[in-house]
Amino acid sequence: MRPSAELQELYDRLAAQAEQTAATLRSARTRLATIRGTGSEELAEATSDAHLRIVGLTLNPRAMRLGPQELARQIVQAVQAAQRDAERQAARVMEEVEARTASTSPPLDAGFVRERIDQLIDELDR
Repeated sequence: MRPSAELQELYDRLAAQAEQTAATLRSARTRLATIRGTGSEELAEATSDAHLRIVGLTLNPRAMRLGPQELARQIVQAVQAAQRDAERQAARVMEEVEARTASTSPPLDAGFVRERIDQLIDELDR
């Protein structure tokens, strides 16, 4: 027996939403993997990924003339700026994901499934 038109429409809508959500998540994963936040201080430049791991650090040759405390301060500030930049970029990606998936139907709970099964049983009994 074929499902009712209402159930078929529900199934089609949920399948389309699932595919759209999966595509949105795949795109977000790709974009997150390519995020590179940068931050620089006077003589230090750092690069961070979306997981806030430092993936690059460049020191201007003049940085070697700094004392250890000043060099450390500049490196820390550059790293923190890079991490903030990467965090902002990742947050924008996630905001876009939330906006694109906001209209997605809520997960099917046991009550919903039970109602649909009862509906199918009623249709079979007719």
